[in-house]
Amino acid sequence: VNAVRIEDDPDWQLFPMIGEQFQRQAGEENCFAVAISDEHRKWAAGFHAGKKGRESAARLALAIAIASGTSMEGKLRRSYPQLGPVLDGSSGGVKRKAPEAQQGGPRHVPGGPAPPVNWLTIAR
Repeated sequence: VNAVRIEDDPDWQLFPMIGEQFQRQAGEENCFAVAISDEHRKWAAGFHAGKKGRESAARLALAIAIASGTSMEGKLRRSYPQLGPVLDGSSGGVKRKAPEAQQGGPRHVPGGPAPPVNWLTIAR
């Protein structure tokens, strides 16, 4: 399967709670997309002004969410040491398990309530 769905939500119409939580955490508004993996029962949001940027950020955040806590995390750390702070959740652009945002996430992920939030903002 390995399919990832991308829900682009630049105007916060699909998942307003995600945008609101990001605004509270980051102190600014931004467009976002949500990447969803039904297979892994995880989702993540990526923030960027441009559609390609937010989709890329969402995919990367989802990959990190899927790899976190698995044997793949160690492989990522060894192969890409610059991802260490992101995997640790200490990077300024990554927030993990934001409880207030969980209720605003994708409800159509199989298996129950929305999982913990993972998001990534691409900044230069």
